[in-house]
Amino acid sequence: EARKAAAEADRVAAAAAATSKDLDEKADAYASAETGDVNILISAANTSIASGKLSEAKRDLDKAAKQIEESGEKVPAIKYSYARLYDAMAKRAKSPEERIGLLEKAQQQYDAFAATGAGAKVARARERSDEITEEIAELQGGAP
Repeated sequence: EARKAAAEADRVAAAAAATSKDLDEKADAYASAETGDVNILISAANTSIASGKLSEAKRDLDKAAKQIEESGEKVPAIKYSYARLYDAMAKRAKSPEERIGLLEKAQQQYDAFAATGAGAKVARARERSDEITEEIAELQGGAP
């Protein structure tokens, strides 16, 4: 009887695993459909940056960047969001070298946005890029 019970338990466990896998796949498909729009992903990333959830923001921006690349779209807003992400990451950096590297990435993204973007954020991107130049110089022990 123990063997029969064990066999039944194995069968139930296998069925549960199959159901779980099916539900996981359906949830992933639903999540992909719900977050498939580039602008939604960028907005979600901006919200994550504002709330300090930087790994979530990076994940959403990377997903949006992949979709942009695949579609051939031009979406300058993603550059500004990446700039803000790297800027926020730099504030958490543990060493001056790491901070400088992240600030340089942020500056590249701010500059790229300023070259292709539009609106009030372009001026802010230029200002922040100039500020970053000064911050990097200070971190390197020199004057801007």
